[in-house]
Amino acid sequence: MALSMHKRASTVQIDRSRDRMVVCARASATRRALLTVPICLPLMDAAWAHAGVADFKKFLGYSAAPDLYLGYGQKTDSRVADPPLYSFEYPADWTEEIPTKTAKSTMGMDGLVMHPKTRKELAYVVALGGKDYRDSVLKDARSSLIVFAGSDPDLRQAVSDGKVEQATRRVNGNDLYMFDIASDKRRYLSTIGKKGDTIFALVVTAPSKAFEQDYAALKHIQDTFQLL
Repeated sequence: MALSMHKRASTVQIDRSRDRMVVCARASATRRALLTVPICLPLMDAAWAHAGVADFKKFLGYSAAPDLYLGYGQKTDSRVADPPLYSFEYPADWTEEIPTKTAKSTMGMDGLVMHPKTRKELAYVVALGGKDYRDSVLKDARSSLIVFAGSDPDLRQAVSDGKVEQATRRVNGNDLYMFDIASDKRRYLSTIGKKGDTIFALVVTAPSKAFEQDYAALKHIQDTFQLL
């Protein structure tokens, strides 16, 4: 009888030990889960952010002459340069727009893309070429920027009164002068370069608040701009 009671007591003791082990295991799993959540969320956010700026389309510009109004700067006529003269990448959810005849003839706008909803975040390329630019040299890139900003009063004021940062990089054998222009209303990224008889200027702009929110995508446009 004593032996039987001892066996039952031992059995009860073992079961209780198992209960403690199960409880401890569950507690450990809970702690691990709680500790993992704050770590996983930033990683997930980073992944989502990366995926958001990873989708881009490529714009190819052919620099049609001002009197040859074809809409986009793309090749739609045998008189337009082939192959393309410049390219850049823009967000896949943006749309290519047709520059107006006025923008094409007065400021040389060759290509235009923009956010389809706000229409306030946009990028465009101005191409000025011909005999008047054959011997020009971009010795003073900021002065050239002011020339390109002549038809945009907000950009002109930002260049004159705002904060302007400048850098230079070489791509495909061409010197590109890059600008970051900050003003109260809007912020601009611009890149100017010359190839042959033509000077090209990319302008990327958005309202200041939207610019900060979409900086990665807007900077990607500037960083991928190149003369071909």
